[in-house]
Amino acid sequence: MKKLIALTFICALCSCASSDSSVSPLYGSSQKGVYEATCNGTSYTMTECYRLANQKCYNRFKVLDQSENIATYVDNYGLFLDKDREITRRLVFKCL
Repeated sequence: MKKLIALTFICALCSCASSDSSVSPLYGSSQKGVYEATCNGTSYTMTECYRLANQKCYNRFKVLDQSENIATYVDNYGLFLDKDREITRRLVFKCL
């Protein structure tokens, strides 16, 4: 039973970590081969987005746009709520 609980916990952690970073084609762009990497949450940095771009383009890409937004929520007393912090990172790139 303990092994099953531990395995379930590990699988849950892995699924959370992998869902916060991804690469997808940017269909609204007028150029072909433009992608968007997202690396959201406190587990990642913008470096993860660059790593994903390197993987997708075999280390040859041009950055078209990059953004990082940190939203911190405040409670009724003016105190910051770190647990509700949202961090979104976006890297738009084109393979060369």
